[in-house]
Amino acid sequence: MLIAAVILAVRIATREAAFERARLDKGTLIFSPVLTVQIAVVLGAPLFLYAALVSAVSVRATSDLWLPILFLAFVVLLLVSWPGSIQVDHNGVACRRLVGGTAKQISWESISSVFQDRSAKIIRVCSKDGIVIEHGMYHRDPVAFLAAVKEHVDARLTRNN
Repeated sequence: MLIAAVILAVRIATREAAFERARLDKGTLIFSPVLTVQIAVVLGAPLFLYAALVSAVSVRATSDLWLPILFLAFVVLLLVSWPGSIQVDHNGVACRRLVGGTAKQISWESISSVFQDRSAKIIRVCSKDGIVIEHGMYHRDPVAFLAAVKEHVDARLTRNN
């Protein structure tokens, strides 16, 4: 039953991206993760932390510490797999994540290609110096993202698959 609920939640999250719209804030389009992903992180991380605490307190032998460690690993996995928010403004495209390094930024002049993979529902913006920003299936409003990028980038740089 739990596995079916997880599969259903993932299917809803992948389809939700087409319906949720990007947010416009002071001339910046913000493409944040879909609501289902936000709820999973906001509810999942504290629940896994609580489960790690409860299981750590109830451990009788050191050989049983695998369960609290597993719950802590799930917390880390949730935070690291957060897709991040993509921002499009007059300067270029930027991506900011919760955990995992510095923010990526690509100016409009340094974009070398824009690649749309329709089967994987991913749009990649690549810079001349190797920086890649991906608008994935768990980000809001892929149509508006592609339109905003095409507005600033020469049409010959855009490729479809």
